[in-house]
Amino acid sequence: MKSIMAIYIIVIFISFFIPASQLHSEEVLPFPLTGFEDTGSFKLYINDSPIATISYELDKQGNFKRDFNLAMAGQKINGKMVVQTDKNGYWNDILVTTSRGDTMIAKRKGDK
Repeated sequence: MKSIMAIYIIVIFISFFIPASQLHSEEVLPFPLTGFEDTGSFKLYINDSPIATISYELDKQGNFKRDFNLAMAGQKINGKMVVQTDKNGYWNDILVTTSRGDTMIAKRKGDK
């Protein structure tokens, strides 16, 4: 048991001296969003009364849509988020729409 612990400590100690740039010699891409398909809806309740609904949809091309609706005390707030992907399933842009207007959260340029 002591020898296993000693080996473990040595491996951890040595790993502190390896530069992070040498750990990954090739660029690592995120997992594509294609091939999966899902839809769903969630509700938020206060005192047994629904006040908010969140609905989402993920299509097989990797595009994601989320709608948010909140209604309480005569006031309403609606929101939407759309994630669009390229032909390989990697996201291109994220657009958020609220009652204040559209906001582009991120726009991907090339492979970055």
